[in-house]
Amino acid sequence: MSKYLKIIALTLFSLVCLSGFYLEINEFNKNRVVNQSLTLYYNNLSALDKAIEVIFSLQRERGMSTGFKSEREHDARLLAYYRETDEKIIKLTAEKLTSINNFDQFQLTIKDDIQTLRKLNRQAGVDHEQLFLRYTILINHLIDTV
Repeated sequence: MSKYLKIIALTLFSLVCLSGFYLEINEFNKNRVVNQSLTLYYNNLSALDKAIEVIFSLQRERGMSTGFKSEREHDARLLAYYRETDEKIIKLTAEKLTSINNFDQFQLTIKDDIQTLRKLNRQAGVDHEQLFLRYTILINHLIDTV
C-alpha cells in the first residue's frame, strides 16, 4: 500500500511541476508577444508622425506653389519649403513599415512625384488649378497609404 502512495505522490508532484513549467512558458510567450506588438505599434506611430509632417510640408508647398506670388521673398520661402519637404521625405522613406500595405511602393515613387510637380510649377503658363489638384492627389495618396 505504501508503494502505491509513493507512486501517486510522485505522479501528483510531476503533474504540479509540469503545470508550473507550462504556466511559466505561457507567461514568457505572452510577454514576448506583447513586447513585439508594442514595438510594432511604436514604429508605426513614429512613421505616422513622419507622414503627418510630410503631409503638412506638402500642403505648405502646394499653397506657395499655387498661390499669389507677389511677395519679394516668395521664391526664397518656396525653396525653403522644398528643402523642408525633402528632409521630411528622407526621414519618412527611412522607415520600414511592413505592416502598411503598398508603403514600399509609395517610398519609391514619392520623390519622383514631387520632382514632377516642382518641374511643372517652374514651367511658364502652368495651370495653377491643375497643379493644386495634382498636389492634392499626392497628399490624399499619402493619407490613404498610411
